[in-house]
Amino acid sequence: MEKIEKQQYKFEEFDEYVSLFNIVPAGNNDSLVLLRKIVDGIQSDVFDRNPCVLIVGEGSKDFAISLANSLCSDDIREFEAKYLNTTQSQMEFLGDSLYDTIHILNNINSAGMSESMIWSVIKNRKCRFNNYRGDPEIYYHINGQIILTAEKIESVPVPILAASDFKVLIEPYTQNQLELLVHQRLWFCGIDYGKDEEVLKTIVEYGKGELQRILNLIKICILLAQTEGESELSVEMVKRASRMY
Repeated sequence: MEKIEKQQYKFEEFDEYVSLFNIVPAGNNDSLVLLRKIVDGIQSDVFDRNPCVLIVGEGSKDFAISLANSLCSDDIREFEAKYLNTTQSQMEFLGDSLYDTIHILNNINSAGMSESMIWSVIKNRKCRFNNYRGDPEIYYHINGQIILTAEKIESVPVPILAASDFKVLIEPYTQNQLELLVHQRLWFCGIDYGKDEEVLKTIVEYGKGELQRILNLIKICILLAQTEGESELSVEMVKRASRMY
């Protein structure tokens, strides 16, 4: 891989910078192309209302935040579906939704008792809250973008699946794509590995080819390099990191 000037950011800051134009594609790239087309449609006012986009597959959360960043919103709200089970959390997540507000609801399969409320938000773009003090009911109109994520399509509740405007299926990453993803994260954090691309292969291997395990391993590798004052990450350091994970 061609060596270019390194960045100096923290691993956790990656979500602030990733977009549909710099994220590592997965599979045959069709899902990324579709997401970019959706962005084009929103920015060109093709839709009567902001579409609800359901993103399914490994890495769905990364693609969701990439979609949000590509829409250049200053109000991105991210929430786990299973925690959207109280009036307070629902009002916090859905309240004061402007046209450029983006609501990312992760792991929609875990919505539980909130499933009917979420379905109503997707279908009708409004949510009703009862006030038990006897005051009139409160209606929130959801004008912003709704993005849902899930690991597997079969785990998505059928009504929510049907109500979603676009279903984007993320294909599995290839070995080369995973190695490129590792390279991107290391470069982002200013961590070099010299000319030894075995470092990339080893991280993918010890991460068992699973995206989340690979990301967790990368964080430990970066921690070792930074705390031990090493300028380059080595295969031996990756192996040490894997024993800690």
